[in-house]
Amino acid sequence: MLFDYKYFIEELRNNPDKQNIIEEWEKHSKAQIIFEEPFFEYLKNFEPIPFKVPTELKKDFDWNLLLQILGATFSSDIAFVFPDLDENTEITEEMLIPELSITVNSEKQKVTKLVSELWSFQIMRLMEIFCVELIEIQTLVQTKDPEAEFIEEERKMKIKKYKYLVNEAQNYIKRNKCFISTF
Repeated sequence: MLFDYKYFIEELRNNPDKQNIIEEWEKHSKAQIIFEEPFFEYLKNFEPIPFKVPTELKKDFDWNLLLQILGATFSSDIAFVFPDLDENTEITEEMLIPELSITVNSEKQKVTKLVSELWSFQIMRLMEIFCVELIEIQTLVQTKDPEAEFIEEERKMKIKKYKYLVNEAQNYIKRNKCFISTF
């Protein structure tokens, strides 16, 4: 596994630009692994489904956790992308596994990529960026910041949107599964 959460927290602690984030966070969490973090309760709402990943990295990441994090963050949007099919398309099992498209919005630009096309360092960087975001947002929730109510509403919307996307993906799979070519 390339993403080591404990090491990641240590790196934040040693980074002068991020040190204050982790110091404030550690007032609220003593978790040693991501699955013990208070924000993981929120991540549990993002039930993973299979999606295409880079073949050479299949065993290098916790892909379910990545999907949960991507679905949960406020600064990214995801979509499950299937190939366009027509009546002449010979459908295979592989075609019923969606691509996971990630759109990251920043102040300067909007970038969309498929997870299956990312390099390991890009995946690591996404994990780091979005874990910092989850920590910062959960800190606001834990400290009863005035924005906490807005955060909870935004989280509800993210969960609802994710469940809709999963439902659409599952419906696509069900509709097309009976057409799989067995030859």
